[in-house]
Amino acid sequence: VDDKVCISEANDQFHRDRLVDANIVRILRARRDACQRWYDRDYDDMERFCKPYREDHEEAATNFFIRYGELAFWTDVRDAFMKQKHRLLWEREHGPIGTKPQTKE
Repeated sequence: VDDKVCISEANDQFHRDRLVDANIVRILRARRDACQRWYDRDYDDMERFCKPYREDHEEAATNFFIRYGELAFWTDVRDAFMKQKHRLLWEREHGPIGTKPQTKE
């Protein structure tokens, strides 16, 4: 808990992971946009051919927001762990995010 070197290395890895994940989302967004520009005039073809790119981008963006959303750029790795802990506790009580609330019977 008080190991400064371990905390520093964890922070460095956290920031590297964040940059990698941000670039993944950026690349998937560029692929989606390129596909939409290619099939700009024909909406049916756009829906058919660009659907995998759109779904991949939406999933990556959602996962990025789950992990890093509402955290400032200078955030410490401990803040990210607290966010994850709070989300897991919330999901334990209410069920996964995006599902209907569980009723206690």
